[in-house]
Amino acid sequence: MSHHRPVCVKDGREMRPVDNDAVCVDTADFGPCQIWCCDKWRCPECGFEMLVGFGQGPFAEHYQEDFDKILSEVRANRKTVVDSKQ
Repeated sequence: MSHHRPVCVKDGREMRPVDNDAVCVDTADFGPCQIWCCDKWRCPECGFEMLVGFGQGPFAEHYQEDFDKILSEVRANRKTVVDSKQ
């Protein structure tokens, strides 16, 4: 078994990548604040999913003038968009 891939704790199976163009939207009390690129992986046994492989920083932040436009485009065009609460 490779130790470079996430392993499902429940099943002991290596998880598999299912979307290498996923996005995580960090949300604070005031709403969406950062947008990150990441990868979505899934356990082939139980179907548990997780986001991993985040970049070194967000590609958009709430204080940017075009943040709302970027967020709308991400939500409309990406297969996987996960809202995370801080």
